Amino acid sequence: MSLIPLTIYTFWFASEILINRLMRSKMQDQSGKDKNSLALIWATIIIGMTLSITIAIRYPFSISTSVYAIYLGLFLILAGVIFRAVIVKSLGAFFTADVTIRGKP
Repeated sequence: MSLIPLTIYTFWFASEILINRLMRSKMQDQSGKDKNSLALIWATIIIGMTLSITIAIRYPFSISTSVYAIYLGLFLILAGVIFRAVIVKSLGAFFTADVTIRGKP
């Protein structure tokens, strides 16, 4: 793996860890009122990852041999990280890494 994809993946992974550690909900937040949406999110992630890995192993083919497709994917990852950072900043004290209803700060 070249340095550019590795750097972008590392940046994305580090940002997720940082958000998770710094932006968790507090005890006074209303964590039971999310109607189990966090469980639904995790189920969707697990099912999606399992299906994508299974399909990739069973049907190995390249979508594109162009290097531009790789860089487009990396750009989308980087844009997603930046977009999430803007959303976290705009929500400020009302953002939590886990799904919960946050009371007034």
